[in-house]
Amino acid sequence: MSIESKKFAELRRQQFLTEQMYQITNKNQSELILVSEKNLLSFCEGSDDYAGELEMVYLEKLWLWMLEYTAGCPIDEISPRFSEIVNDFVVWNEAFQSFAKQLAIEFPEDGAYRYMAAPDFENLADYQNTLQLLSIAILLRDRASLNAIVKVLRSHSGKDALFDELMEICGGPAASAYECILGMPYEQLASACRQSDDSVIIKEIEDYLNAWYQAMAPHPRWYNAHLDNVSDGPAAYYGYWAFEAAAIAFVFDVDDSGLTNMVYPKDLADYARKSRSHEEKIKEGISGDSDRVEGGSICPRDGYWETPAVIASRAFFKAGDVMPIIADAEYGKSIWHWSIDQD
Repeated sequence: MSIESKKFAELRRQQFLTEQMYQITNKNQSELILVSEKNLLSFCEGSDDYAGELEMVYLEKLWLWMLEYTAGCPIDEISPRFSEIVNDFVVWNEAFQSFAKQLAIEFPEDGAYRYMAAPDFENLADYQNTLQLLSIAILLRDRASLNAIVKVLRSHSGKDALFDELMEICGGPAASAYECILGMPYEQLASACRQSDDSVIIKEIEDYLNAWYQAMAPHPRWYNAHLDNVSDGPAAYYGYWAFEAAAIAFVFDVDDSGLTNMVYPKDLADYARKSRSHEEKIKEGISGDSDRVEGGSICPRDGYWETPAVIASRAFFKAGDVMPIIADAEYGKSIWHWSIDQD
């Protein structure tokens, strides 16, 4: 992490993180990852212990990524490492499925195996960890990671309003749930996704941010961890971030300049907007008007097309097809662009 050239206090994104806390916690996180990876060698694949250790690998890496973000590490520097965390999430889920299949064999009276994603959305820690993972992927514009996460969570479709809204945005099934499993404040943010007035969306996001930290009080890992005395050991403070609020503000393209709550990762939302704008400029620069088609118009040629109205929208269309119109798109008209990736 290249922050040595400037004062730590000037770079950090939250004032709770001291340089000493960062150094101690960073070292501890790195060691915990190595310990978990070593422990895997002692457990049998398909066991509960094996799956549990893989979950810790994924989580410790996620929290380390968040710690580096909080410390002020440039987003361009840490963004390439995020896909590894998502891969670990996928590997954990696969191990969880192996364990579930083994249980079905050992206890047939409990019924046959059926796919159920590893995260338990009735558990605040699981819910929030997964929500942060999905939201960061949206903000980093990491389409491969988004596709992987949505695939894992396919069993949860239709069960939680906020995840339903986010997964639909990412190319998953149409949202059908109206309530959140854990209730407020998540329902506040889900409500923002159903609004058409930008001022109402921002108000919903602001209310969510104001309620967010206190709602995290039952979180067993990091709530109030900034109060830990680092002289007694590493803190579990990695930064308090409502990444999901920024993901919603970005996706619905609302003006978030008035959001000042410290848990709102504004520079990550700005990064996402800048990335989207850059992608669109590249497409416009490489192609002519024939590579920009409005929804409802005829596709001019065979190939892959994308629209900024939906995350992970890349799809193949044949010449003569009618380009889809994205229902309730908050970007105005649905504009499809010729994809620079035609593989």
